Amino acid sequence: IVLMTTGFLRWRHLKRPLLEPDVTTGRCSLSDLDHMMHMNNAKYLRAFEFGRAAFGLKNRLWHKAKKLKAHLLISAQVARYRRPVTVFQAFEIRSKCCFTGQTSVLL
Repeated sequence: IVLMTTGFLRWRHLKRPLLEPDVTTGRCSLSDLDHMMHMNNAKYLRAFEFGRAAFGLKNRLWHKAKKLKAHLLISAQVARYRRPVTVFQAFEIRSKCCFTGQTSVLL
C-alpha cells in the first residue's frame, strides 16, 4: 500500500509546504466494527498512520529525512474519541505540522 501511495503521489507531483495542513478521507467498513457497532480503536490508529504517511509524502518530509540520513519515529500518540464512527460513515483525518525545531517536528 505504501508503494502504491508513493507511486500515485509522485505521478500527480503533489508538493506542498510543510506548514500547510493535509486532509485524508476514509470510510468505515463492516470489518472495522467492534462489538458495539462502532469503528474499533485499531482502525482509528491505522487511519491516523495513513494520514501521517500521506502528509509526509505530499510535503516531501520523508524524502528530506532520507536525504539527511535521519529516522522518523513516533515518540507519543494521543487520540481523543469524541464521536463514534458507524458503519459506512465517511471520516476525515486532518494532519498538520504544529512545531518545528532543530532536530524535531511535531505533527
